[in-house]
Amino acid sequence: MPAQASKQPQQNEGDKKRTEFRIWAFIVATITSALGYCFLTGSWSGIIGELFIFGFAYWWGMIIASLTLTSRSIVYPILALLSAMIIITYSFNKTTEYKWEERIGAVARDGWISHATGRGAASHHGGVDHWIMQSHSRALSEQERWGSVLTRFWFLLPVFGISSALIAEHCVFGKEKRTLRI
Repeated sequence: MPAQASKQPQQNEGDKKRTEFRIWAFIVATITSALGYCFLTGSWSGIIGELFIFGFAYWWGMIIASLTLTSRSIVYPILALLSAMIIITYSFNKTTEYKWEERIGAVARDGWISHATGRGAASHHGGVDHWIMQSHSRALSEQERWGSVLTRFWFLLPVFGISSALIAEHCVFGKEKRTLRI
């Protein structure tokens, strides 16, 4: 009986340290993600909103992570981190140019070609059969590429903070148990 009484305060102390670690990880991950997002996209006007968005996402992610990762395995956070990195890197590498089409004329239903591009372009020739389009493209700057990628995959950014926090937690507090469980 005395052995259990002495073990109980150690478990509570370990849980308290884990909770403190998670709070600091939450704060650091929220701030660094919001700053990183604003830096990569070049938009600093919404930093307060980004802090709220990332804070909510990390808070919710930490709750889900603490409920689902009861095995305290380091494998799941590493897989999540690698998956998010692959998706964002692949998308960044594929996002190199911006393409658009411009209307430069019209072909009327009777075959007449007009350089008009607006309403009524071929009104005296039976209307527009089809528009003549010209394709344009331009290379995107690195900042524009990040903006495009992060606009599409913003929801993956919390994975970086949550996974990193769980991996760090495992490294700091995993000394007690050296076994790797899946």
